[in-house]
Amino acid sequence: MTPRNRSQRIAVPALLMALAAICVVLAVRADAQEDDAVAPAGTSTQETAAPVTPVLSARRVPRVVAAPVGDQALRTDLDAIVASSPADSCLSVQRSGETVIDHRSDSALVPASNQKLVTGAAALIQLGPDHVLTTDVSAATPPVNGVISGDLYFVGGGDPLLATDDYIAVFESQPQIHSDMEALADAVVAAGVTRVEGSVVGDESRYDAMRAVPSWPERYAEQNASGPLSALSVNDGFASYRKVSLMELDVTASEDPALEAAAVLTGLLRERGVEIVGEPLSGVAPPGATVVASLESQTISEIVHEMNSESDNTTAELLLKEIGLARRGEGTTTAGAAAVPEILAEAGLPVNGLVVADGSGLDTGNRVSCDLLLGILLADGAEGPLSSNLSVAGQSGTLAERFVGTPAEGRLTAKTGSLNEVTALSGWVLSEGGQNIAFAYVVNVPDGASVSGEDLALQTELGVALALWPEGIDVEALAPVSMPEAAED
Repeated sequence: MTPRNRSQRIAVPALLMALAAICVVLAVRADAQEDDAVAPAGTSTQETAAPVTPVLSARRVPRVVAAPVGDQALRTDLDAIVASSPADSCLSVQRSGETVIDHRSDSALVPASNQKLVTGAAALIQLGPDHVLTTDVSAATPPVNGVISGDLYFVGGGDPLLATDDYIAVFESQPQIHSDMEALADAVVAAGVTRVEGSVVGDESRYDAMRAVPSWPERYAEQNASGPLSALSVNDGFASYRKVSLMELDVTASEDPALEAAAVLTGLLRERGVEIVGEPLSGVAPPGATVVASLESQTISEIVHEMNSESDNTTAELLLKEIGLARRGEGTTTAGAAAVPEILAEAGLPVNGLVVADGSGLDTGNRVSCDLLLGILLADGAEGPLSSNLSVAGQSGTLAERFVGTPAEGRLTAKTGSLNEVTALSGWVLSEGGQNIAFAYVVNVPDGASVSGEDLALQTELGVALALWPEGIDVEALAPVSMPEAAED
């Protein structure tokens, strides 16, 4: 952390002198009131309790002193962080409704995965935190004596977290928020189905069939930065998956996620003794099909939780399509991208300069300001469905290995963002002084450069500075204490 220089401390003694003057006035008024007071009948003034801290003591005003001194110290640290940041950066910090720093907060920058805060906020507003997405298994006609006379349709409802137990098990971080495919297969069996004369047919018609955002570079597909996008996505649309190392999975994307999903359900039903004559297919369920079994997703609040804590690109992109469907009647990235600024503007959030190219932040065409990121956090509140489910420093999600051993560990909750030329961190810190401090910090390095260790170190400095507020002030030491009782003659 950058040391503070002496010149930036000059305002503090003056503040203390002013507070001392106020205390003198309060002391005179208090003495006058005590002189005019009449002791209750039968009460001796000699029986009055021993005096407490003198009126002129700084202990009388610990919070009044601590807050401005702490803010002055914090501004010094934040000014140093700004001075060390690349030119194309923004930093906004707010405490108890007061702006601590506001550096280029209206500049629209590439946000990387901080874009997920934008997507999450729009989803919570448009869909509602308790809304669920429903996956149906249906048939053209109801089963008779346990037999489906034709095909069994597996109809995607846009749930991005449908997964099998074996897929969930490959993740190092546990437990994983998901919708249980085994539970859906059990529900089909519980409905009495014993035989399907046709096939299990995967239906992804809720959304379009674009597997990726068209503007993404080809390397994203090679890196499996997102699974193939589909309204019927099981196991993130991957046909195969295995753990290579502690932090690496080897996965293969399915060319037809709906067909892959149908194959998964076929296998689960056969394991449960259901006879299925045909092999899995993809297609569209007939209008008016009879629902045999259903599986509700996690709530939108929990889906947003998973998206942000794990920085799940697939979840973000599917949520954007669901926003487009709910707002504009089209389950497409284009419709969702057009809807998000409308939704946020109607909620009173500052959308100047906002450009939505995708839901995840993988696209470098996205533009978001620190004003908007901070506005989203403040509108939600530190305990809201968005803010309360961010990664925790040193404990969970994308921050599990960061801030370990620093004062920010366990106190900072935030959304990370990282591309070759972008690093971002926005969220909350519960300071040692008991204050929830909101912050947004986005750094875009110059063209041709990459994010460095020094850039990430500035995020650590920021988190520590916020966690230590009010740094250097021992509030307990300033609190009122009892004075020793006078000795009796």
